[in-house]
Amino acid sequence: LIDACVPTDFLVEVFEGVLSNSGEGDGWDEVMNRRIAHTWRTRDASLIWLDDKVVQVDATTKICGQQLHLPLLAHALAGDEVAEEGVRREVRTRVARGEPLAVKPRHGANSRHVFLWPAAQPGDADAAVDSVGAAARGHDLSWDRECWQLSQVPKGVVVQPLYALSAREVDEGPGSLPAPLELKVQVLFGEVIGGTLNTHPGDLWVTRAGAVQVWSAEDLQARGHTRHRKVDKRHGKRLPPGAVGALGGGS
Repeated sequence: LIDACVPTDFLVEVFEGVLSNSGEGDGWDEVMNRRIAHTWRTRDASLIWLDDKVVQVDATTKICGQQLHLPLLAHALAGDEVAEEGVRREVRTRVARGEPLAVKPRHGANSRHVFLWPAAQPGDADAAVDSVGAAARGHDLSWDRECWQLSQVPKGVVVQPLYALSAREVDEGPGSLPAPLELKVQVLFGEVIGGTLNTHPGDLWVTRAGAVQVWSAEDLQARGHTRHRKVDKRHGKRLPPGAVGALGGGS
């Protein structure tokens, strides 16, 4: 884990350029793209586990001394028919019990080819079972632009319990979807800086001490902040009910 937090000389040069405000290409997207490109040059195999949804469960448990990762209910490599059939049986059994499930590619990112079954009914069983093969063999063009380590993760499928979903705003359009209340924690070289909500990244900030700062929409607009229309359309313009309270910031 320490190796993942130590920047190479190349990255130090990139970061120093950002701090000096010299020239163009020092925005977050540019820095991220340089970091991704750098992984394709260095091809550090010791960091593949960070993108492998199966290996990372045991790895994080070993590092933390306890399992903090969302558990795996089942998993299989693509093409291993015996293992895949076992996953399909597991999915069918849990759907019959009405258990909320998430079926994901082991090798994926950016929520592509992820199938959510929040309130699975017996009638969903066939579709849920079919999603196992779709996830195991899924590919998205965006993955070709991710880090080299992701490209080395074996194709496969994982099944996990599904987070409770936040209710969408009743006055939002049909494109607005319920989503987990998921905190994206920002880490720089092993140090937690803070966190934002995956569905409403511009609405609040969680400090490294756990305090919740809710931003004023008027203040943000006055400072030139613009909202992301696609994110608003998908998840709604306002925070879901109870979100701040769930994060420990009161009701």
